[in-house]
Amino acid sequence: MGAPCPFQGVAQASRGKQERNEKVRGAAGSDGVRMGVRVRAIARFAGIFLCMACLSAPQAAGSGFDLAAPERGWRGPRDPIRIRVAPDIPIEVLRRLALEVDGIDVTRFLRREGEYAVFTPVEPLAYGEHEVRIVEYLPDGSIAERAVWRVEVRQSRAFREMRGSVSAGLDATRRVGASDALDDGPVLAAQGSLDLTAGVAEGEWRATGRFGLGYDSSGNGSAGGRRVDLQSFDFRHEWRAFGLTVGQPRGFSTSLLGGEALNRGVGVDLGETTRSRMRFSAFGARGEPVTGFRHGLGVSEPRNRVSGAQLTFFPLAERPERLVLG
Repeated sequence: MGAPCPFQGVAQASRGKQERNEKVRGAAGSDGVRMGVRVRAIARFAGIFLCMACLSAPQAAGSGFDLAAPERGWRGPRDPIRIRVAPDIPIEVLRRLALEVDGIDVTRFLRREGEYAVFTPVEPLAYGEHEVRIVEYLPDGSIAERAVWRVEVRQSRAFREMRGSVSAGLDATRRVGASDALDDGPVLAAQGSLDLTAGVAEGEWRATGRFGLGYDSSGNGSAGGRRVDLQSFDFRHEWRAFGLTVGQPRGFSTSLLGGEALNRGVGVDLGETTRSRMRFSAFGARGEPVTGFRHGLGVSEPRNRVSGAQLTFFPLAERPERLVLG
């Protein structure tokens, strides 16, 4: 019938106490006897209910199954997932088992290596946490969870995720067949751009950055007459639900359509998670788009600075995108 119910002893002790109380009440008359019988019946049904709840509760995760640690101490996107299967599990139970990764059945990709069931990802797993679980399809059509683990996929031992990219472009033009008397511009002109992006994540924090430079051989593209000048930058640090942005703060735009603008500033936000139903952001930014190194963070001039805050609430927990109040 299953493992002994831990509530059974509590139910039996409760019934014994009620029986002793019944004997005391029996001396008071027939009304006391009827009350004692009624209390004893309630205690009996309560004990049965508690045992049924105990038997229907899920067993401890990992019973009969052990997830093997990765060989190099951390798990990469293509590293196999090895699960040790206890030899005393009946064969009829093994036939009803299935392995799921992030809710997707991957049983058909399993292979057996001795006492281990091994799954090698067909496609590289994304960096971050993934859920691995073993379920049993019972004869009555229900599904029972037999084991569950949270595994972390990392890019290296030092960082869970680290990336970077460089994008560069250069356009050059040269005048041909023009008289210097009619056109005093440069014979050769060039314009270019350089964009650098980087990101790193570990544990509960993440940092990303974007840095853009512009080049103009004539120096006319910069207010300071520089050939190389800063076009845009954006650095962001996230820790749990807290975020800090330096460059282009979130929640601020000079356009009614919410388009991207080069308004520099500093912003903080709270609640930027998938489960949060409320988000708060505050910012201070320059009131007009600017480029170049000389403007710094864009908040040094009080007369040309815009500050504000925004509170957004998602009332519908199941489908938060259907109703947004802010």
